[in-house]
Amino acid sequence: MNKGILTTSILAAAFAAVLTESACADDAKGEKCRINDASGKSLIKAHMADCASDHSSCAGANSEGDPHAYLYLPEGVCGKIKGGVVVN
Repeated sequence: MNKGILTTSILAAAFAAVLTESACADDAKGEKCRINDASGKSLIKAHMADCASDHSSCAGANSEGDPHAYLYLPEGVCGKIKGGVVVN
């Protein structure tokens, strides 16, 4: 899978999360998804992560390539993304 298709998949999943009524962790239908490539670098672009991570204090404060950044996605979507790992 090339980076263009992977990026498109990530953006589509993020857009789907925005369209859902609630994509927060409190919602039983959502999950935190960390998306890293084989080298461990995050594929989530700078300032695009949802909520705080281990290394940033608020939503959108992540740096480019932050391996601790994550997105809230509808349940089951993270496992369909190459490099996607559900975070507890």
